[in-house]
Amino acid sequence: MINVPIKTNICKKCNNCFQHEENIALFKQHQYHFHCFLCIDCKKQLSHESFYLDEKLQLDISNPQIYCETCYYKRCSSCIECNQTFTPTSIIIEFQGQEYHNEW
Repeated sequence: MINVPIKTNICKKCNNCFQHEENIALFKQHQYHFHCFLCIDCKKQLSHESFYLDEKLQLDISNPQIYCETCYYKRCSSCIECNQTFTPTSIIIEFQGQEYHNEW
């Protein structure tokens, strides 16, 4: 995350103002306090971590469901053939209600 000039002074999560020159997390053109940018499941702070947004799990576009790497992989489906969890970049083939990696 970076320290940038703040376009709005309100955190998307808590709706509180940012302090002058406060570090902020930027995600999908929204700004968050570092302490507000959390995994939706375990509440781990994600400002300096890998994080994921699973479009299948997304219920409300205006309130993104952001996950740390551990929670993301716990929630994701896996390939019926190799039993490996799909990654955010996996190409998934669905056949007769089952999901497979594109390679199978």
